[in-house]
Amino acid sequence: MRLVLRPVDTFVFRNHKSFMAGVDTSVSGFFPPRPGTVYGALRSGYIHQHSDFETFAQGTDSQLRYWMGSPDVVGEFSLKGVFWQDDEDVVLPLPLDCQVVAEDGGEQALPLALTWETESTGWGSDWQEYRLYGRVFKKSNSPAQGFVYRRDLERTLTTELSSISVYRQNKWLTKEPRVGIARDTVSRQAKEGMFYSMELLRFHSTHVTEPPAMVCYLRKAPDFSDVKYISLGGKQKPWIVEEYADSDLCSVPPGDIVKAVENTGIARLILLSPAIWSKGSRPGCWDPETDQLNIAGVSYTVLTAAVGRPVVVGGWDIARQRPKPRKFAVPAGSVLYLRVDAGTARHLVENLHMANFSDELAYEGYGLTWIGSATVSEREEM
Repeated sequence: MRLVLRPVDTFVFRNHKSFMAGVDTSVSGFFPPRPGTVYGALRSGYIHQHSDFETFAQGTDSQLRYWMGSPDVVGEFSLKGVFWQDDEDVVLPLPLDCQVVAEDGGEQALPLALTWETESTGWGSDWQEYRLYGRVFKKSNSPAQGFVYRRDLERTLTTELSSISVYRQNKWLTKEPRVGIARDTVSRQAKEGMFYSMELLRFHSTHVTEPPAMVCYLRKAPDFSDVKYISLGGKQKPWIVEEYADSDLCSVPPGDIVKAVENTGIARLILLSPAIWSKGSRPGCWDPETDQLNIAGVSYTVLTAAVGRPVVVGGWDIARQRPKPRKFAVPAGSVLYLRVDAGTARHLVENLHMANFSDELAYEGYGLTWIGSATVSEREEM
């Protein structure tokens, strides 16, 4: 099941930095929002529609408690991930193991070449035998904050494509600067030094038939058909909720992925949403001595990785009226390359493909993972 969320007006998602009128002069944010932000908004919308927050806090409604839990207990309601879509397809983060080059028609992402270099253990700071190299000698742009259509990324799971088209957020979003002035509650006059600016966002599209909207894939959820609106983001902006029972995020048959990984013996673990991993850039199941991931009893050696800078995960705890503890997460688009021994590809795909591979808050949609195949290339001199 999936939910399509359409903003009624402009919207903003605040980052973790504090803002105090009179001290700070600007309010900044980011997009897309953290999965936990959307999870909390949907949870609150359901509670508001079917009960009240006092009953939720007391845990006396068995049905509400089953799905939404309580301030101390997590319910069965869980997400796979949060993305956005337009009338072409769902938009996903560009994997970071790509070289992005500018072409006449826009940006193109070329897969980095996975190369075996035994001599690199003597001079590499991480003592790894495998490296990722660019394929062309051209000025390259950062893959961070790059986005691709789902159909293109799906094709890379079983086949190494020459290139895929990359887009930036301005294809779907426009920025609207707004200014504010704090006023005295008694005199209703503007306070000196209380001028500030805020950058709001709005979806835009030349495709009138289907304007862009956020899409939320649900792992386990109650009926949301009677939840028509939720409050989401800064200033509690209203969003329209539409429920759909059809489609899943990935249309590639798992058997095709298993076959492709078995043929190459190497898998790409791609994060489609941020993951909170207890060992920094590696999950809690990673053994630093052997450099292996233990996935449900089977070990997979990490060959190399393309991991971005950590992002901050926080938020506001409504029940306790205080900020939630801040955590660092591996960003969406990060990739781990794994050696897959004969006969273990199916185990890997069954346990990680379309799973939420996060040591914390997996039920909120963190750590959504795709598994694809990869090959070792000969390094070419550029």
